[in-house]
Amino acid sequence: MLSQGTPGQPTRGASDAQQATIAVPDGIIFLLDPGHPNITVPAFEPGCAVATSPSCVSIATVPEVDGYLTLYLGSKGATKEALLVLAALIDTPTSTLAIVSSQFQIILVLHDLAIRTSVEVYANRLASPDCVCIIAS
Repeated sequence: MLSQGTPGQPTRGASDAQQATIAVPDGIIFLLDPGHPNITVPAFEPGCAVATSPSCVSIATVPEVDGYLTLYLGSKGATKEALLVLAALIDTPTSTLAIVSSQFQIILVLHDLAIRTSVEVYANRLASPDCVCIIAS
């Protein structure tokens, strides 16, 4: 699940699994419910790749000038070589979870979740990962 992909449009695998390979503006992505009426973006912490608030997770990634990021979003687990960088609960009041860019463009989205969703974030490395896998349940 953390294999490199080819830049292009999101693809679907088995069940709800989705994957996209993109150049990431500003080297940061956010995990949130885009319909949440009061999203709190977590404060940036130098040296930390992941920051959280009850309604949002920010993930520092490889910036667009340095290459592409392969993203996976689904409800199934990651492979053994992936590093678990976060396990948390996030508010999803509209039962939707999306990966969005710094310009709030939706990259991948899951629907029909609970109003609080358990998420696990895996990466291929701690600093500037170019593969990130997000498991939601």
